[in-house]
Amino acid sequence: SAGGTRIGRPPQWTVSRSRKLARLYVYTTLSIGRIIQILEDDLFHPRKNSAQKTVHKMLDHDPRHLRPESRVEMDQRIESLSKSTIRKRTPGNIIGRPQPTEVQRRISDCSTLYAEKVCSLFDNFTIASGSDLKDIQRHSWLAESCELPVTDIDVFGVSPTPGFAVPGDFLIAHTLNCAEVPSSGHGSGTCWCAIVAETTREEGSWLTPTGEIRDKVSELVRNPSPEVCRLHDPFGNTLLHLFSATTGCQAQLFRLVPYAGNALGLTNTANRTFLHVLSPEWFTNAPSALSSLRRLLDVVRPSNPDIFHVTDVYGRTFFHRAASLVANREALTDILAYCNVAIPLSRDAFGFDPVANFQPGPTILQPGSPVYSSPISHPPHELPNCSSTPSRVSSPSISVAGIFDSADKGSFLAYHTRLIRIIHSAYSNPLAEDFEGPNGLHCLATAIINQQSMDDQRSALSSTSSSRPQRRSTHSSLSSKFTPIHVIQSTGHTSHPSPATSTFEVVTENENPLQSRLRHLRSLLHPSSGHSAVGVDPNAYDKSGTSPLMTFIQHIPDHEDDKSRTLQIILETLISGGASIEARNRRGETPLLMAARLGRKTALSVLLEQGANMRAKDRWGRGVLKVVDWGVLGCNGSASKAQEERLTGREKGIKEREGLALYARLEACRGLLTRRRDWGAGYVSEKEEDGMGVVGEWRIQGQTDAEKREMVHAQVISNGGLWNQDLPEDV
Repeated sequence: SAGGTRIGRPPQWTVSRSRKLARLYVYTTLSIGRIIQILEDDLFHPRKNSAQKTVHKMLDHDPRHLRPESRVEMDQRIESLSKSTIRKRTPGNIIGRPQPTEVQRRISDCSTLYAEKVCSLFDNFTIASGSDLKDIQRHSWLAESCELPVTDIDVFGVSPTPGFAVPGDFLIAHTLNCAEVPSSGHGSGTCWCAIVAETTREEGSWLTPTGEIRDKVSELVRNPSPEVCRLHDPFGNTLLHLFSATTGCQAQLFRLVPYAGNALGLTNTANRTFLHVLSPEWFTNAPSALSSLRRLLDVVRPSNPDIFHVTDVYGRTFFHRAASLVANREALTDILAYCNVAIPLSRDAFGFDPVANFQPGPTILQPGSPVYSSPISHPPHELPNCSSTPSRVSSPSISVAGIFDSADKGSFLAYHTRLIRIIHSAYSNPLAEDFEGPNGLHCLATAIINQQSMDDQRSALSSTSSSRPQRRSTHSSLSSKFTPIHVIQSTGHTSHPSPATSTFEVVTENENPLQSRLRHLRSLLHPSSGHSAVGVDPNAYDKSGTSPLMTFIQHIPDHEDDKSRTLQIILETLISGGASIEARNRRGETPLLMAARLGRKTALSVLLEQGANMRAKDRWGRGVLKVVDWGVLGCNGSASKAQEERLTGREKGIKEREGLALYARLEACRGLLTRRRDWGAGYVSEKEEDGMGVVGEWRIQGQTDAEKREMVHAQVISNGGLWNQDLPEDV
């Protein structure tokens, strides 16, 4: 076919044949030779070497670890696939497809049951048909770019939408009447009504289904103690969270706070402290000396100043909450100043930075200047200043757009030069960032840092910009001689030494690009003496709402890995350096969900090994397996007919090959997700998965109900017998 991968002569591996090869390779224990025996027909007789090359082209180098290790694992994978109502289809035209008896004939020692499982991979799990594709295209989440508000205080501050609900929101969900809001999806099973029903029927919930606080809570408040302050619901919400979020409960909170001690800093499963969920009434007349918030901060600030820096899974601190509820600039400034702590700039996943909005803008450097400035000083009435904390600065104002024109090789070179300048400057100023928001770690994942990669990218740009060969332009000639680091060196801005070398070297001669990234990653995370005392923040969001870990997952595909598995080491280094594996972007995705959507096998394996939450869901309620399954169906192409007509034959071929590669990698990711029981990835039926909803996603994992009851019972008994009956099932 025009878009097929042609390897060897005379066999032609069309897209359809390649997909079948991928399924048989990932889901069965058949050898390559036996897979060929099943696939061949009167006109198709591929050689083993040809099939192996096709597998490697789709699944990258040495994909043997992606295969089932045993017949038991093969059965588990196929059973998991068969439970997916998204993937399973009614067999269509089966003419020409091998039947179980034919499979048994071709493979002599194959049982009838084995042959039926092999045939099911042909008949029941084909790619989407044209009618199916129209249904897929109606789902907005297939679009790579989501039109979400960059900063929507009403939505993400006071009244969050159900798709972004986190445990602190469960405490006020009964106050949000989604029946009156058409966009809330009332009745869909994912609206606020459904969240209330799911969370309040959990044993240990603080609230009844109608939103009242349960009677047992009153008894606890009458007898406050450190143990009582540490009790929590199934989602980690303590009584401090409950009374902070509930209107009219300030007296109860003030009664508990003096006994809380270290419990003041306890977080729920979205990593929110009780300050994250303060109801709007706390910010009335704030921060006057007589306000409730001022009295609360008087207690919290001396005993737990670090609480102000705690970020939730969307990168939000207490100050994000305050900024969403306090419209008066002077009042908000007073709140921040009263906390009397050094506050690094902190942009959340939605692009909102409460501190940046209330302080002087960053220094914008002129072209050719080093990307560095001394710490910003704030007037006494504004923000407290910490002289040891670097400021966030923008990159040099190079005259290129953030998204370069693929036809302009000069802009392409300037773009990556700009990114490398940020990497360079991050050694002395960890908060240095590009005007689009990426810090040194984001740029390290994105920038092209060696000559070979630059040449490959230039060739790719040339091949996609036109179907006809073009004469080499002046820009392409220039960029064939210079990498971004050559441009930096030519301007003389290499005076700041890096920990690894006496001069700043992005990549040393003959050094593998991934090894260069790993070397700089370690240096930026853990600076040596003589440089900044703190490393680059591994959890900072750029302006698109992406963390450094997500950026590495997005920009470094598996096929760029080397035999030393440097990509795996990079991801592990980033996580051990503090990168959160549960941080979320504007799609509501964790790094695991992003890796699944993009078919990043290495990242998926690393995240699962590191204990990433398998129950996480994106803003559309899709779990990791649903993300993979919908992605597989979308590999048939999601472009409209008008878009397809504008593509040349060459462009269509490239698009089909890219879709084929993504298809195979998604199937491989699905195999990885169902192979290890200790990952907890065994497929849950779609009905069960939907039924778990937010409970399955946010419920505390890892401790049995009996263990929790026994622990709390012991704590309560030791406190004089308080609440020794009718204990919640999960606290």
